[in-house]
Amino acid sequence: MPVLEVVLDTSILARGLRTSPNTAVGYIMDSWAGGRFRLVLSHYILDELQRTLSKPYFQRNVPAQLIERYPSVLRQNAILSPITASIPDIALGRGDNMVLATADSASASYLVTGDHRLHEVGSYRGIEIIDPGTFAGILRTLQTPR
Repeated sequence: MPVLEVVLDTSILARGLRTSPNTAVGYIMDSWAGGRFRLVLSHYILDELQRTLSKPYFQRNVPAQLIERYPSVLRQNAILSPITASIPDIALGRGDNMVLATADSASASYLVTGDHRLHEVGSYRGIEIIDPGTFAGILRTLQTPR
């Protein structure tokens, strides 16, 4: 079975810093670290993550070293896809469209997001737009790579 290529949006990536492995997001991050899928990101998502991690909540609750190191770990271990697709205004904002354009440009199988506006789109050009719980369930059904 081919390895899935998956875009995780900024909210999922940020939650990945402060979550238990017993949560859906924790399971997703552990599965990525274990090679069960390839994470696809764009410069847009990484820049948005950097802005998110600079917010007071993360500054107060996450060690500075982890905030500093996390984007580098993602860059080194994910596929960095240029955004080449143009998305019609089907989502509710430019940011949503840029995340969807990342998934489309990379021909990703899934876009995992906590954004209900994107969930309403459902799927786009073969990309399933799903929440973390649904994706964790999909991962549980897949066999571990050999």
